[in-house]
Amino acid sequence: MKTFKNFIFESNEPPKGYEHHLKDEHAIADHIEKTSADEVDRGSMLDYFHGAEAKLKKTPLSDIKSGDADHNIPSKKKQAKYSKMPSETRPPIVIEKGTVVDGHHRYRDAVKKGETHVWAYHVTDRD
Repeated sequence: MKTFKNFIFESNEPPKGYEHHLKDEHAIADHIEKTSADEVDRGSMLDYFHGAEAKLKKTPLSDIKSGDADHNIPSKKKQAKYSKMPSETRPPIVIEKGTVVDGHHRYRDAVKKGETHVWAYHVTDRD
């Protein structure tokens, strides 16, 4: 018999409170600001994600790689915070072409816990 936790995580329903589709750079920036433990430069995010959208998908961890070390400074305090967070309610990470652009600590936590999938926003150019 499946535990409640496994049932929830194996579900194809994303965590509550997260949009299925981030329609533009403003929505992507809003998500990153909402989930980031650090202050973020909104102007830089709007420039970087200009003309983009992001769609939420349950994604195999094997399809994701860690992002650039220059934009990903590990913090033991943040890592500890995410290790206490239940997997089924962890905020979705943001990836572009299979690489983490936001949510490195959440990504590392999922890897450490041996998870096979995470919820991720896949950033692409708007059609």
